[in-house]
Formats: sequence, structure tokens, C-alpha cells
Amino acid sequence: MKYIVSICLLAIVSGGCEKSLNNVSSSQDLTASPTVTADLIPAPPYRWRDLGVPVLTQDPRNEAEMQNNIFNLNGDHYLATGFRFRKVFKFNTASKSWDRVASMTFEPIYIDGIRLTFGSKVYRGISYEDPQGFESYDPFTGVTTQLANFPGTPVDDPICFVFGSKLYVVSGISRIGDLALVNQYWEYNFLTNQWRNKGNSPIGVRAQGSAYVVNNKVYIGLGFTWVTINSERTKRFYNDWTQIDPVSSTANIAKAPFPGEKRRNAKGFMIGSTLHLGFGKVLTEYRYDLYKYNWSLDTWTAVASWPSVIEGIYGSAWADDQLSMFGVGSSGYLVKGGLNEFWTFSNTGN
Repeated sequence: MKYIVSICLLAIVSGGCEKSLNNVSSSQDLTASPTVTADLIPAPPYRWRDLGVPVLTQDPRNEAEMQNNIFNLNGDHYLATGFRFRKVFKFNTASKSWDRVASMTFEPIYIDGIRLTFGSKVYRGISYEDPQGFESYDPFTGVTTQLANFPGTPVDDPICFVFGSKLYVVSGISRIGDLALVNQYWEYNFLTNQWRNKGNSPIGVRAQGSAYVVNNKVYIGLGFTWVTINSERTKRFYNDWTQIDPVSSTANIAKAPFPGEKRRNAKGFMIGSTLHLGFGKVLTEYRYDLYKYNWSLDTWTAVASWPSVIEGIYGSAWADDQLSMFGVGSSGYLVKGGLNEFWTFSNTGN
């Protein structure tokens, strides 16, 4: 039998200021017991560790409030940051550090809109600058290719995910009129450059939700919708978690709800086939708690909260897009701002 040690971290919220207590520690001396076998050694807990960052003397100068994006291109992770994402760094898996790639830039890239990757290209569009435009960008050659326009309603903050060779765009906040939520569900085929209308959103009208592909299945939820109370429109937050099949459109399967506070803009990363999800915003406060999802048991487990904080004015683009995360091997990684902070989440010390 294997014993798993879990650490529960407490969050104290007082006067709108949130502090995480991360000085929880555990140790065990196994040398005194000659009968202990490998199967009885507790699995080491996952912890956050600050890896440090390269000193940048030019834009973005390690600025905490700078936007960043992580792009997975052909299995390698690239960080784009600085003004209009002009500075690019490649993650060095051997040294767990960032190498500057002077020959590469992600400019011109939309500051808003959707940005995601497929193969060796970045796909972007549905932005304020071009509400229905959609294009691919090859950062290795600098070539931009105009693609079929998005035929749906132009929206902000839709839920997007890539499954197989297709992109899916779900719901979102209309860029037209009074910011109404749009009930739409679109599929884009990367191979044929075609959009297909799949009808209504599989989880109803929603914005700033989260979707991840786990064990070749799509899970989607969280975010917010509008409700009217006493003639005033307000946000209703969700913590639901639903398995959907975007290919066959079979019936959705309700899963165990996200155990943290209901929220929007939740973020996370994959370690192997295990999703780690948290962060995001509750009303006007940022959250730094984290939970791992066991898809086979349909259970959530609280793990260590991130011990740092987002900086900047609430609601600004800089604050909302300060954190990017990704997983490699048995570790998760987090980048804050213009390489202002770089953290790993692991149980190996790497």
C-alpha cells in the first residue's frame, strides 16, 4: 500500500487583502525502521519553487505588470512578452531557464482576441482591431496568412480549445451593443480552413470560462453569465465541470464541480494526464489556490497555493494577462509578467 501525503494550505482574507500561508512542512525519518519498503515511502508533496529569471536591461526589463503568452510550437514552449509581444524566449528543458530568441518575434500580434497554436503556427483573430478576421502566423518565417473569416458573432472572452485538428469557439461577450452574452458554438478545421456552425453552446451562454483536453476528452466549465436582479444586470459565477464530445455531439456528462470558489478566468496546466486548475478572479479579487483533477475518479484535491501575487490595477489588460502556465514532464511552470518571476510546481526539486 502506498501512502500519499497531502498538504492543505489556508488562505486568510482580511479587508480585501489575501495572504497565503505556505510555511507548512513535513518530514519523516525512515532510517530508524529497517522494515520500511519502497511501497511505504510517502510520495513527496508538490510545492512551488522560485527558479529566478534572467536580468533584462531592455524592454520588458523584468516588468511585473507586462503581458505575456506561452506558445507550444512543435512541442517546444516559447514565451512572448514586451510591447506587442516583440520579445521571445524559448524554454530550455535541460537548464529550466529561458533563452532569448533574437531572430523571432510575434509582432504584429493582436493584443486582445484569441491566440492559440497548432503545429508550428500561431492562430489569432476575433479582435477589436478586426472583429471577424482570422489568420495564422509562422514565427519561424515571419509569414502571416489570412484565413477564412470567423462567421459567428464577434465576441470577447469566448471559451476556446483545440481538439484533434480542430478549434472550437464557445459563447462569449458580444462586441456589438450592450455586452450581451452570445449563445454560439463554432468549429474551425485547421486542415481545410473551414468554419462550421455547431449551434448552441454546450453549457449555455458563458464567458471567461475554462476548457481543457484531459485523456482525450474535453472538460469545460466555470466562468460567468449575466442575470438581472431588481432591474440591474449582475454577474453569476459558476463552478460547474462538464465533459463534452465536440466530435459526435453526444450528451454532456456532468462531473464533480470545481471545489474552490466560483470564478472566472481560471488558469492551469497539465502534469502528464492530470489537470491542475485554479487562480482566476472572484468578484474583484484574484485567487491563487490550485486543485488537481483526477479524471478517472472524477475527484478534485487541493494542492499548494501559489505564494506570490499579481500586480497592477484590477481589470487592466496588464493585470489580467500577467500569468501564463504550462506543464513539461512531471512539473508545472508559471511565468509572471515580462519574466518578472518564474516558478515551478513539482515534487522533484526541478
